[in-house]
Amino acid sequence: MSIPTNGGHAKKERFLEAVALTGNISTAAKAAGCARQAHYNWLDDDEAYPARFTAAMDQAADLLEQEARRRAVAGIDKPIYQGGQQVGTVRQYSDLLLIFLMKGAMPEKYRERIDQRTETVATVHVTAGVRQQLLNDQDYLEYQRHAALNADAGDVRPDSEQRALEDGTAPGHPRPGANGTSGGKK
Repeated sequence: MSIPTNGGHAKKERFLEAVALTGNISTAAKAAGCARQAHYNWLDDDEAYPARFTAAMDQAADLLEQEARRRAVAGIDKPIYQGGQQVGTVRQYSDLLLIFLMKGAMPEKYRERIDQRTETVATVHVTAGVRQQLLNDQDYLEYQRHAALNADAGDVRPDSEQRALEDGTAPGHPRPGANGTSGGKK
């Protein structure tokens, strides 16, 4: 694993090599024998350094993925002890790592799906007049529904119901002029 060099500072090169292996700035600085702050100074002072650092972090991520794949697919041998002595090994695989690898490789297929629903509750203050009109409208709609059902069943509406509709005395159907308007029978 080699990070391309541009003939720069030896500590910078060791730092980038260590980052490529560890993916950790503090660990890489310690391995390179420099202060952690040096990395941030190089980011500001060296035009080529940010791209080289990104390449080193990509290599570190690749190493992590390789190790995750090895543990998920090939498994690792775990020792078995009996009476304080190792008597064998058992191969263990990581289903969890396999799940993460699958989600990373095929995010559209294995992504988390969240069903987000919201409910809005509102309080409406209705004046007495509006409330009565709503009740009248409800009664009238129920009356029409009932009448339609009877008509569909072949029932003939009694003359009293027809007159109630015509003169406005059907439930929820105020008579014209009853609320101060003109017109209708008195």
